[in-house]
Amino acid sequence: MWLLSGIGGVILAYFLNRMAVTKYKRRAIIYFVPIIEETCKTVAGYLTSSILLSHLIFGIAEAVNDYIKTSYKINLRASILSILSHSFFGITSYILVMQTNIFLAIIVTSLIHGLWNRLMLR
Repeated sequence: MWLLSGIGGVILAYFLNRMAVTKYKRRAIIYFVPIIEETCKTVAGYLTSSILLSHLIFGIAEAVNDYIKTSYKINLRASILSILSHSFFGITSYILVMQTNIFLAIIVTSLIHGLWNRLMLR
């Protein structure tokens, strides 16, 4: 079940991200994409009791995308960073859901994710 919900979250986030990036360009990657992705990942994981695996599925999906779309010089590094960063977001989200609530988890991980994206775009 967690695999299907994780893949469903990836697909939903993909289409929502495309709409945001089409309208807001580079700003969407810092401000909107993190909110979209963290909401999709965390809710999918929360509903299936596997927040960590849901985030890992996102990391793997993004890693495949990065490997295909980035230049040969950085594609492996970008892929590894995708898996590691989304795993970190998942651990953070899991801890926050367990100690506080899902809403705070989404807010905090979205902020961290946005800062990460900003750093990666420099």
